[in-house]
Amino acid sequence: PSALAKYVLALVKKDKSEKELKALCIDQLDVFLQKETQIFVEKLFDAVNTKSYLPPPEQPSSGSLKVEFFPHQEKDIKKEE
Repeated sequence: PSALAKYVLALVKKDKSEKELKALCIDQLDVFLQKETQIFVEKLFDAVNTKSYLPPPEQPSSGSLKVEFFPHQEKDIKKEE
């Protein structure tokens, strides 16, 4: 898998249009993937275009918002006690 991943990266880094890259990938990866090549290449370009390979941005929890946005409030309460 590692060698194939490096090969795929080398293919998609070529300075060609998306249409040309797809055709190149299908042609070159057919040896490795055979009947799964077309599906793989479609999923590959979909992932690259949508950037779905990136982890989603972290959503802060409501509890951490209070701490981050109102850190002085907790100190004031303790001082009053």
